[in-house]
Amino acid sequence: MSNLRLSGIATFAVVFLACSTSSAQQPIEITPIVSAFFGGSMSTYNGDVDLSDVTSYGGALDYSLNREVAVELSYSYAKPNAKFTPYPNAGLGVQSFSTDVVNHYVQLGARYTAGKGKFLPFLLIGGGVAIFSPTDQTTYSTETRFAMSFGAGLKLALGEKVALRVQGRLLMPLYFSGGGFWFGTGGASVGVTAGVPILQGDLGAGLTITM
Repeated sequence: MSNLRLSGIATFAVVFLACSTSSAQQPIEITPIVSAFFGGSMSTYNGDVDLSDVTSYGGALDYSLNREVAVELSYSYAKPNAKFTPYPNAGLGVQSFSTDVVNHYVQLGARYTAGKGKFLPFLLIGGGVAIFSPTDQTTYSTETRFAMSFGAGLKLALGEKVALRVQGRLLMPLYFSGGGFWFGTGGASVGVTAGVPILQGDLGAGLTITM
C-alpha cells in the first residue's frame, strides 16, 4: 500500500477522532464506497491522453450539523491506465506511451439531504486535492492539483443505523497555469492551458453506518 493511500486513511482517522471528541451527540456516518471510475480524456499541445475506466475504492465520513446539512470528508483511490497518442504533426521526439496512473481524490465539503422517510435524496459539493501518481516514477512525476467535486445521490434506510447509499460525482482537477501536466520530459512535454484539463467522475454505492 502506497504512502499516499496510507495518508488518506490517516486523514479519515484524524477527522473521525476530532468529530467524536467535539460532540458525542451529533450523528456521525461512515460509508465505505465502491465505484465505477470514469478516467476521462484530455487534449494537450502534442496529442490526446485517455485514461481507462476502472473500479475505485474509498469512503465518506459525515458529521451532521442538523437534519439536512452535514460536513463530509471523502476519499477515493483508482488506478486507471493512461495512454498518450500524439498528433500526426506533433514533431520529432513526441511518441505514444502508456502508463498506469494512481488517482487520489480527497474532498472536504457539504452534503445537503432533502425530504423525510426511507428515501432521502442528497446533493454533494466539495473541494480539496487530486493527486496523480504514475507508477513509472523514473520518467514521470507525481502531480497534486486543487480539485472540486459535485454530486447527487440517494440514501435508502435499511434500519435505524444502516442505510444503502448510491451516488454519482463529477470530479474536476483544476490547473492554474500553462505547462506540463504529469506526462513527458524535456521539449516533448505534454502541456495544457489554465482551466479544467480533464473531467472525471464516479458512480458508486456503499453501506452507511450511523454512530
